[in-house]
Amino acid sequence: MKDGHLRGVAGVIDKDFSAAKMAEDINADELVILTTVDHAFLNYGKENQQAIGKIKVEQLKQYLAAGYFAAGSMKPKIEAAIEFVEKTGNLAIITSLSNANKLADGVGTIVYN
Repeated sequence: MKDGHLRGVAGVIDKDFSAAKMAEDINADELVILTTVDHAFLNYGKENQQAIGKIKVEQLKQYLAAGYFAAGSMKPKIEAAIEFVEKTGNLAIITSLSNANKLADGVGTIVYN
């Protein structure tokens, strides 16, 4: 650090955690994380990939600990959803932008307590 400025340090703002924190701060009923896929998947991109529908936060935490989600892709979304649900008791939904108008129909991955 020189003159109060960091040099040679990359700054990263995680939008998923920022959205979760903001949703928590405004007492949102739900956290909706929009992405490019319709659901979160176990083993995404592999022959045995499996879409996750409605799932309890405890089960999702087990999948996270077992390494089912890619670090630079779905993992931050899963972590943000877990944190929001644990802190608020409300739902978190991960789905695609094209499904955003179908949230009332229960589309995507729904994380709950």
